[in-house]
Amino acid sequence: MEVASPSLRRLLPRVADRPGRVVILTGANLSVESGLSTFRGDDGRWQVGSRSLHPVELATWMAFQRMPVHIWGWYLYRRARYHTASPNPAHRSVAALEQKLGDRCLLVTENVDGLHLRAGSTPERTLQIHGNVDYARCAAECTRDIQRLPDDFARDWKWGQRPGEAEQAALTCQRCGGWLRPHVLWFDEHPDEERFHFESALHAGTQAAVLIVAGATTAPALPTKMCTAAIAQGVLTVVLDAQGNALNEMAAGSPNGISLRGPASSLLPQVCDTLTGQFG
Repeated sequence: MEVASPSLRRLLPRVADRPGRVVILTGANLSVESGLSTFRGDDGRWQVGSRSLHPVELATWMAFQRMPVHIWGWYLYRRARYHTASPNPAHRSVAALEQKLGDRCLLVTENVDGLHLRAGSTPERTLQIHGNVDYARCAAECTRDIQRLPDDFARDWKWGQRPGEAEQAALTCQRCGGWLRPHVLWFDEHPDEERFHFESALHAGTQAAVLIVAGATTAPALPTKMCTAAIAQGVLTVVLDAQGNALNEMAAGSPNGISLRGPASSLLPQVCDTLTGQFG
């Protein structure tokens, strides 16, 4: 079903009486509404010598092996930009819904900017399937530990800036002396269940009382797989996006799907408020 201006209290079936959790999947377009560009945007380019490299050329294990200083410079710049952004009403509404529902609420996010956690979503009920730029781990995997970078580390990182000796020391594994790497899933890597919870996210979608998809597109693989699997299992699937995409079409064409067009920062709080009312 495709709905342009929904009255959500009448539109959403009662979810509280259904088995399973409220599963919310969020993608890059949610962060756009906090003033951040999408990962694939042109302003994500980075200058290396005389070449201007696109994010898909930078966010790879192969690139990191060749030029770790340049790659860290780019990630520290992006991280500094993320820290200037604030969670929008959609982020805050998800955190409030989790506070109300507890373990009956699960957030799955593709975004590495950490805005959901800053809004109040808990790490225990948040699957960060692409990682988080606030964290790093040993590039040589001498340990499985994941460590948080200090909040004030490289806070004012500038465009084109590269890590000097002090920053490189902070980005060195204290166990083996090699590089740390950003704790993110790169384009030439496969998701690791232990670290990125890809399979857990897919399973959660098929067992949900409702799957809500906000600001995600079909560019990464997971949203399409989650929506396809959930709809096949008869899970109520609600897709929100300002522009509309193939996921909206998928929901609109399903007897157990609802497609909502509009900004996620406006629609997702309405959906979360409606669900909060259903749970009493």
